[in-house]
Amino acid sequence: MMRHRIRKLKRNLCILLLLLLALCLWIRHLRSEEDLPPAASPVLSVEDASACTVSLSLTGREGETALRLFTSVCEGTGITPCVFVTTEWLEENGDLLPLLSGTTLGLLYEDSPKRFTQKRTMAYMAEENQRFMSYTGFFPRYVRLAEGQNSKTVSAALQAYGQLSLGSSQTLSDPPAGGAIVECGFLDGTTGYLLAKFYGEALAAECPIVPLETLLNGEEA
Repeated sequence: MMRHRIRKLKRNLCILLLLLLALCLWIRHLRSEEDLPPAASPVLSVEDASACTVSLSLTGREGETALRLFTSVCEGTGITPCVFVTTEWLEENGDLLPLLSGTTLGLLYEDSPKRFTQKRTMAYMAEENQRFMSYTGFFPRYVRLAEGQNSKTVSAALQAYGQLSLGSSQTLSDPPAGGAIVECGFLDGTTGYLLAKFYGEALAAECPIVPLETLLNGEEA
């Protein structure tokens, strides 16, 4: 009976120590975040611009036919979209990567890259950047978080790696507006036609569709 009580006491002490350790780590994590600058919001649009740009996010659930139609419309209209892809998409769709040769490629995170500590966040994002480079041959300058918000740790990592987080301010169903980053939404068989329609509306509104870098740099079309 005494041995059973001793074993139970040891087990309870171990659990208590683990809880205390977890609490200490959590407090340390909170304090480390307090030392970071405020989280920077994703860029949604550019002020005082007369042009707009088009973006698209690919996760692997899209069809090849829809992608071919989309890129054909881009080629025919001269649109250079910014296409955000996950590293999983790159791994599983290497044969489709040539279709995106006329686009600006960016890195997409479907889930937040934030990890328990700043160090782990930095390490995870470094791994994703490396994976992106291994498939494309270049570093991802532009990043999109599908959930749309940056934490302090993610913002700090993006700044350290010289990357820019981008969102969107409009969709293809909205009237073209200067400075807008227009998101095409989920890619399906209608996206290419909607983009062609949006292109015509942009021409009529004298709101040219320019590459993302052109819009961000404030250059005229």
